[in-house]
Amino acid sequence: MGPSVTEMLLRTTINNQEEELSSFLQKHNEEQWILAADFCLDDNDYYNNTCAITILPLNEDPRDISERIAKAIPKDIKKTQSIDPSTLELLRSEGVFHFVFLLEGHRGAIGAASEDSRLQANREYVQKMVSDLIAAGCPPANLKPFKRLLEASKAKSFNFRLMADLVAISSLLAFVAALLVRNGALAVWLFPDRDKITEWCDGVYSDLVQNYISGVLSVVDEKVYDCEIKRAIPSPADGKNSWIDSFVRMPDYMAGVVAGWNIENNLITSEKREIIFINNIVDSKNVILLRLCFDKGLSIEKIAVSRKRTNITASLPGQVIK
Repeated sequence: MGPSVTEMLLRTTINNQEEELSSFLQKHNEEQWILAADFCLDDNDYYNNTCAITILPLNEDPRDISERIAKAIPKDIKKTQSIDPSTLELLRSEGVFHFVFLLEGHRGAIGAASEDSRLQANREYVQKMVSDLIAAGCPPANLKPFKRLLEASKAKSFNFRLMADLVAISSLLAFVAALLVRNGALAVWLFPDRDKITEWCDGVYSDLVQNYISGVLSVVDEKVYDCEIKRAIPSPADGKNSWIDSFVRMPDYMAGVVAGWNIENNLITSEKREIIFINNIVDSKNVILLRLCFDKGLSIEKIAVSRKRTNITASLPGQVIK
């Protein structure tokens, strides 16, 4: 998992030939972008594990963008009783684009079936990553977050499930960020939900994203890009409620809606999620929905939802990552 997931996503045709995504990137053509992200993992009330990433051009003061989002989406989806039309309008506006990923079996992607072997496999994964960085001449300052992760992996309490979540989310962020880098982005700001995944080891996820992007693009494109990955960090003065949290509400809605979608029976868990699904997922021009299945490798499927039917197509039929 990790860079191999990012690489496989980049090698699929969907990122180069999606007309709507290409039009969105060409229309805005900015040098700085924001990626807001949220995840719905291991929630027994939902059918799917999901990660949603919303792309926004950074073409004005981010606080002004945050204020506009907060007006249209004042609360997280779980705390919202009814859906205001302004919410639907913002989610489908021309100024944003969403990726929604369904994750199946990602926690078993590193290691074998038993928990003991999986624990050891995750420790070896971190050790190899750090060794490879040292061998590649990574500057000591850049190594610090990875060494913190290495120390965490040696502890008896090492959470290999959290490690799998960290690698999966970082891989997906790296994929979407790499699309922006290919389009000329010089800086990509990461605005993910503040939780145990993104706060672990002082936010090492952003270092993984940077590492995955530079490594994968040098292989796939045989080119070195000049782009900085920046992590949004709230000011201590903000307390628990920071202006950066408003950015997360868009992917929060997208991740929550798809998490509550029973694909086989085409059922949605609640009326408010059904409203968003119909207005912002079905026949949408600014959403790409992908299912990643980690079963003896990795398969990627694109899910296209229309009012007539749901189409599920394999992006790379027959190809898997070991």
